[in-house]
Amino acid sequence: RAKSTTELRLNQTVPKYTGAALRPDIVLRNEAAKTMVIADLAVTFEDHAARARHSSLQLSHDHKTLVYQPIVAEMRHKGWRSGYG
Repeated sequence: RAKSTTELRLNQTVPKYTGAALRPDIVLRNEAAKTMVIADLAVTFEDHAARARHSSLQLSHDHKTLVYQPIVAEMRHKGWRSGYG
């Protein structure tokens, strides 16, 4: 049985992903278990009027989700358990 280790990648492209060369801040992946978690950090500030529909945090989250969802979808298609957080 192969040794099960988790690899930490910082600001590097995602291995086995064939799309755009995105570089998330953090990728935790375990080849043996075929699991991967992607994290991309953002520093936001509240700059919207009180009646704004969405907060800066929500807008940042929505943007990051849109950017990294293709990686998660492709890796899941390849049999990986993956997610973005």
